[in-house]
Amino acid sequence: MAKNYFIRYSWLIDTIRRHSSLSLGELQRLWRNSPLNETKEPLARRTFFNHRTAIFEMFGINIKYKKNYGFYIDNEDFDEETFKNICEISYLRKNYDEDMAKNLLKRCVWLIDTIRSKGPIDFDRLNEAWLNSALNEEHKDLPQRTFHNHKNAIHEMFGIEILHGADGYYISESDDDLKEIRNYMYETVSLSNLSSEFTSLHGKVFIDPIPEGMKHIGSMVEALKNNRELRITNQEFLDDEPETVILHPYCIRLHKQRWYVVGMNTKLKKICRYAFDRIKNIEETGRTFKDPKTNMEQCFWPLYGMVGFGEKPETVRLKVIDEQRGYLRSLPLHHSQKEVETTDEYSVFEYYMVPKWNFMMELLSMEDAVEVLEPKHFRELIANQIKDMYKVYFKE
Repeated sequence: MAKNYFIRYSWLIDTIRRHSSLSLGELQRLWRNSPLNETKEPLARRTFFNHRTAIFEMFGINIKYKKNYGFYIDNEDFDEETFKNICEISYLRKNYDEDMAKNLLKRCVWLIDTIRSKGPIDFDRLNEAWLNSALNEEHKDLPQRTFHNHKNAIHEMFGIEILHGADGYYISESDDDLKEIRNYMYETVSLSNLSSEFTSLHGKVFIDPIPEGMKHIGSMVEALKNNRELRITNQEFLDDEPETVILHPYCIRLHKQRWYVVGMNTKLKKICRYAFDRIKNIEETGRTFKDPKTNMEQCFWPLYGMVGFGEKPETVRLKVIDEQRGYLRSLPLHHSQKEVETTDEYSVFEYYMVPKWNFMMELLSMEDAVEVLEPKHFRELIANQIKDMYKVYFKE
């Protein structure tokens, strides 16, 4: 019991510090959705005030309240020893929190994989599979109550519904085509589940690194859910000093192993994108913004990657020799790709997009197997780039 209270105290301190200030209602919502709250019990008003008093008595940390502002940590009461205590508490809470969340995700993905591959499956066979699973380190049975809790969590996290019929549990066919983001989450955790199996295959299995900047995911998702304005300190690779911008975040996107946040830069009054791995710091301003209902999918539609927001798309035509066109047929460069001409020696592919430098770099990686036919300005851009490269390697 004491350990549970200690974890709650550290959660309250860490949560209020990270958000600067919170109302009791916001705290109750965050606690309800926290992985620490296994039973999903509410944070009662009386319980909160009891915890608040205990935190002050144990650590000298004063959680104060201001009307129209909410509960906040009074930084003036902090000393060096208090900071040390908080760091220790946050470390313990963070590790406990993350371990619990990871374990829950792994078990949920194991259930999905097992029911998909073996279903329909009754509970006895499911329990037998769990007893033989590498995830079940303690080799304990799967309690029915735990199974149903995981079943509900799977529906909330991945939108996958596990149904029960005469022959046992099965995955609803209508949920088989997962949304892209849910599919990414599912496959990432599913791969993580196989880590124990990979141990015996050292030197035979190779996996690309996890995208950088993942530490910002939680803050971004929270801001997106509640239309919260962010103050972002960002430093591009060629900039000497970081830049601080006020951003209304509209969406996040994973592209080529990088996470990006896209939103309205309030100073420039235009949509901008910022890569997570170049963001030095994120904090909420305490303000919210009205959701403009911008269709971000339409904004991305004419782009190649994350460059060219707001620019007018145009027709791009590529001549691709026989050896390369098979690759483009199996993995199109852009969703607008069409093969409009086919001969024995080459094919012409047509796109409707915003051709920018990043698309040029992709085409240059295919060397002389691809030739840009139009538009003229894009063809000339690539021709000039090739001339500059020639000068580098064949200096006069």
